[in-house]
Amino acid sequence: MARPMLSLLMVAMLGAAQSAAAQDPVSPPREEPVAIGDYSYDDFYTGFRLSRLIGLPVVGGGEKPVGTIADVTIGFPGDLEWVVIQPGAAAPPMEGGRFSLGWNMVEVNEEFRTAEIPLNAKNLQETAPGQPIGPVERPESVARQWHVSELVGSALEIDGDVPVGTVEDHIAGSDAALKAVVFRDAKVGTLRAVPWRSVVVEPGGRILTVPLTEQVIAGLPAFDYAKMTEALPD
Repeated sequence: MARPMLSLLMVAMLGAAQSAAAQDPVSPPREEPVAIGDYSYDDFYTGFRLSRLIGLPVVGGGEKPVGTIADVTIGFPGDLEWVVIQPGAAAPPMEGGRFSLGWNMVEVNEEFRTAEIPLNAKNLQETAPGQPIGPVERPESVARQWHVSELVGSALEIDGDVPVGTVEDHIAGSDAALKAVVFRDAKVGTLRAVPWRSVVVEPGGRILTVPLTEQVIAGLPAFDYAKMTEALPD
């Protein structure tokens, strides 16, 4: 079911609320070291890949093209909070180029082909000049949040600053909360996964640290995207 159209007052309140929240992001609290067998990929396989959202066409009222999803922000301790949208040719130029909407204002269709938002080109045109909806320039400009684009490609390390892989993707559940970090093992090239709540994100988001040993990392089973049910995000 399509979401109701956003009023201009709500647009203004949304932008003001996000702009007022700027501060340095913090990492989720890390749990005790996770041993093999303490978690199962079965739970991760009932989620969806955040990478599938990046580049997804965005439509507004009447299914008119508005742009594409450029990024998704992850809030503390792991909830999806904002969808960053790059306006397309049908939308008017906006200061800062991009705008963002709360996750619950974006509806992804069942085939992950489009995302619908409660705005159209007319709403965007009527938005007050210089006040784009939730302007986002860099991940650290939003309180206690990270951008998926900043985390993908980051180094995954174990305690002692030992690199063990590179972050490939993130898995979220239908409740819009992160479940896992998928990474590529640096030694053998195999995809593996670890729970999001066991990861510490270093300032800047370019290094993620997990409390495991090299032996435990090597013993993790391969993660297979083909086994995922791709649960539709709420």
